[in-house]
Amino acid sequence: MFAGFTASIVWLLFGSILYLNKGVKNRYRIMRSLPGVKKWIGTSGFYLFHYIILLITSLFAAVIFSFIKPGLPESIIWQALIFGTGICVFQTIPRVLETSLRTTYPSGLLMIEFLNYTMSGYAVALTLAFLI
Repeated sequence: MFAGFTASIVWLLFGSILYLNKGVKNRYRIMRSLPGVKKWIGTSGFYLFHYIILLITSLFAAVIFSFIKPGLPESIIWQALIFGTGICVFQTIPRVLETSLRTTYPSGLLMIEFLNYTMSGYAVALTLAFLI
């Protein structure tokens, strides 16, 4: 439980750093007027909703990791690489592919989402490997 909660905080902080950097922030600002980009009236509602999703996902990831950890190599780095790749394959790639097929979300922003979710997934995997 603690590991999942900690992983959600890591994911939130890591993602915030990635999304709030100047280049990404400017890219979102430029594309805000496009029809595929949702307009949030208040950012507090967005961050609360986003964190709840991250918390649920991180708790679920912690449970899964605790079950598969005995079958992983002893090295924490290898555990993080293997589990992070699993997060990418089973969560990030399907999400990006589905979004690209079902919406008009701009491809440039979709690539940013893919890169940020992949890096965040590895950060979560590393956190779980250290704590479980």
